[in-house]
Amino acid sequence: SDRRNERRKEYLRVLNELLEKAKEERAKAVVLPGDLFDGVAPTYPILIEFGKTVKELQRKGIDVLAIPGNHDRYREEGKKGPLDLMAEVTQMKLLHSDSVLRGDKTPYIHYQEENKMLAFCGIGFLPMMAGRDPMELLPSTPPSGADKHYLITHYAFTGFSPYAPNEPIARHPPSWVDFVIAGHIHKRAFILGKRGIYTGLAERIGFGEENEKVGFALIDLPEGSINYIDRETRPF
Repeated sequence: SDRRNERRKEYLRVLNELLEKAKEERAKAVVLPGDLFDGVAPTYPILIEFGKTVKELQRKGIDVLAIPGNHDRYREEGKKGPLDLMAEVTQMKLLHSDSVLRGDKTPYIHYQEENKMLAFCGIGFLPMMAGRDPMELLPSTPPSGADKHYLITHYAFTGFSPYAPNEPIARHPPSWVDFVIAGHIHKRAFILGKRGIYTGLAERIGFGEENEKVGFALIDLPEGSINYIDRETRPF
C-alpha cells in the first residue's frame, strides 16, 4: 500500500540520519532499546539496509548495542527474531538473553571512558515476565567491577500506564544501576527521578504521536547529560 511504502521510506531515512548524526557527533556507541522493527518478519529491503547501517557504523568505529522489544521478538522463549539474525551477521552486541530467566548472569559489555570503566547491561522484552517485575532479573550486587553501570531495557516503569492490563511494570532498579536507557514508551521522558530516560521515537508511527517530537537522544557519559536531536518527519 502507499502508506506502507511511505513508512518504509521513512524508516530508511531514519537509518541514514542515525548514521550521519553518529558520525557527526563522534559517538562511541549507538544504543537501540528495542522495537527496531514492526514485527518478527521485516521485509528483506529493511533487513538489508539495517544490516548495512550497522556495518557502516562499526566501520567508523561506532559500536551498536541493542535489546529486543515486544514487536521484534517472538512470544516463545528462545526462538530467534530479526535482531538475533542481525547480531549473527554483523558485530552488533545484543545485550539480552532468555537464560536470565533460569538464573544465568546478566550479559554486559565494558567501555573505558575518561579514566572510568563503564558497563552496559540489558533486559529486553521477555514474554514470560507477565505479572512480574522485570527488575527482579537483575542481581542485587553489580555484575561487574565497573565504575558506572547503565541499564538498557524495554519496559514501562512505575508511573507510566501499560499498553495492556497484564503488561509487566518495572519498579526501581537495584541501587548499583546508575542510569537507565529505556524504550517502549512512545514519548521522551525522564524517569526514576532523572536516573534514566525514555528515548522516545525516531519517527511518528501513528496519530497518537502527531504532536510528539521525534529524533535521537545524545547522552554524554559518564556524567549522563542529555540532549535531544530533533528530526523532521512526514506529516499526517
